Amino acid sequence: MNQKIEKVVLGIASGPGMDAAITHAVAMAKAHQVDLAGLAIIDTSRLHDVGPVPVGGNYYAKQLRNTLTAGARRRVAETVEVVEEAATQAGVRFGLYVEEGDPIPILRDRLTDGVALVLSRQAWFDYGLADRKIAPMSKLKHHRITPASEPRDGDAPIVVFG
Repeated sequence: MNQKIEKVVLGIASGPGMDAAITHAVAMAKAHQVDLAGLAIIDTSRLHDVGPVPVGGNYYAKQLRNTLTAGARRRVAETVEVVEEAATQAGVRFGLYVEEGDPIPILRDRLTDGVALVLSRQAWFDYGLADRKIAPMSKLKHHRITPASEPRDGDAPIVVFG
């Protein structure tokens, strides 16, 4: 693809396929001699959906939401350390953005011209803490965010061009 890449944005999640996404994003940034931006999104829309709450259960539902969000923040910090180390070893400049909310609008905002967005094929921004498993590829397609190509092998990351 003859895409002019001016920045590589790595969607930081934790879970299967994240190591492959980190490796791919760092290699892409190095090959194009551009900065690598880590984008950590905590999907509070999913983490805060704790289901129906019985009468008198609002306090406990709030505690559960806070616990899930705190757990996601810890997992973000752990993954950021891995990304920083990989970028430093490759000699790639690294910056970090942390957002909380619905990931789709945040991803859309980052997908400007010249941006290559790299996402794990299997990990989403709920950091494995939500009850339901999320397939990033189908979530992106559902919201009309089209990857450059469909990853076919193992942990190959999803790449979307702005």
